[in-house]
Amino acid sequence: MALNSEKPKDSNSQHISKFTASEKNYSTKEKTIIKKYCSSCHGSKGEGIANLAPPLKGSEWVVHPKPSIPVSILLHGMSGPISVNGRDYNFNGPMPGLKDNMSINDGTIAKILTFIRNAWGQ
Repeated sequence: MALNSEKPKDSNSQHISKFTASEKNYSTKEKTIIKKYCSSCHGSKGEGIANLAPPLKGSEWVVHPKPSIPVSILLHGMSGPISVNGRDYNFNGPMPGLKDNMSINDGTIAKILTFIRNAWGQ
């Protein structure tokens, strides 16, 4: 899925409600989910990994004004060039989507997106 046509014109994330301090206390289970599905490519702190995946931290894609865009990326994956934080990336392999993963359900998708939007979508 190539999404640069959906790139937000303004990466201002004021439209995203921020978690309270207590809500940012993620459970071990949620951190395990992130480690299992995101961190191996995007880094343990969302910083990205050279030649593998772009950063999630501070990414305008994570806090896209259309919430359906990060949901679609997570479900269907993506391929092709992408610009993140003003830097262009073009990786050899696609990001796999999670929609066909039998261990994933709507709750898992919601936990992943809630975590990355609030922890890394600064």
